[in-house]
Amino acid sequence: MFVLTHNIAGITFQTESDTKITCIQNDLFQKFLTRDSKPAVHQRICGISHDNLTLPPLTEKEKERISQFILFSYIDRSTLTLPPLIGKEKVAITRCLKYPQNYLDIPLLRSPLVRERLECCLSHPKQVSVVLHIFSVVIYDYVNCTVDIFYPSERYEIFKGSWVENGIRRMFTSFLPHFSAVMVHSSCLIRNAKACIFLSPDEGGKSTVLELSTDAIKLCDDRNIIRKEENTFFAYATPWGNITNNHHQVRIGGFFLLEKASDFELIPIKPQDVVRFLWNEHRDFWYILPKTLRIQAFEILCDACFQVPVYKMQFPKDYIDWDAIDKAMKK
Repeated sequence: MFVLTHNIAGITFQTESDTKITCIQNDLFQKFLTRDSKPAVHQRICGISHDNLTLPPLTEKEKERISQFILFSYIDRSTLTLPPLIGKEKVAITRCLKYPQNYLDIPLLRSPLVRERLECCLSHPKQVSVVLHIFSVVIYDYVNCTVDIFYPSERYEIFKGSWVENGIRRMFTSFLPHFSAVMVHSSCLIRNAKACIFLSPDEGGKSTVLELSTDAIKLCDDRNIIRKEENTFFAYATPWGNITNNHHQVRIGGFFLLEKASDFELIPIKPQDVVRFLWNEHRDFWYILPKTLRIQAFEILCDACFQVPVYKMQFPKDYIDWDAIDKAMKK
């Protein structure tokens, strides 16, 4: 059993796995390791052998009970993905996608361990999300802050590949609204003890901005966490990026929505414009959350964008007026 404990944005995550997960043992994740013995979030990854699929298929009554959960049943880029399908697997998943009612007939639901975990969640079904794949079951329990990932034990190799990174990132970030936090696709610099958060879609200039900075601390170049503590918003680094610095809790000084242009200019915009951008940019993430947590996530974004200055930042590829940014964050 592999056990790793990480502290990200002041939240302690403990991951227990019966197989090595390559992507959370890289150098960036090593920076976030902690010896905290009281994790706030528990993450368990467990392989199920074919010999342990001993229960009969779910009855119609059992299916009706499990259907109380928030169920998702497909493979996409935001969930725990598997290697390319081959042979009979293609036939099986095509049939599954064509006939959604068969989602509750997947083999792993015949495991006593999986069924026991589902039974434990029936007391609060509207606070549980279950993602069913033809070859995996993922159970998010938002009351107890636990996630259980069950997979066929003969497929342990999937956790060594880069294709599971999106699913592992979701495993770490799905509970953030519970702690008054959200993760945003962004780059972040620390200037004069304040965090400037730069927003854009992929290839929109987030990394370029950090490259043009020579006298600021780089927090993280791809994913940063916004967390509300009392009535103040702070930025934290994450292990997801090429540059990360986990030694800082930094008050947010401003949001800057990037736009490539021939000249540099800061244009004040409405907070709701940034909220709209952030919500749409991360919509693949919000859908799996229970309604209560989706509302919390939306309120966190709204409160943050209305509390600090927000700008559209037009800039050429080789110049940024850092004095203008410092001045903007004083407002």
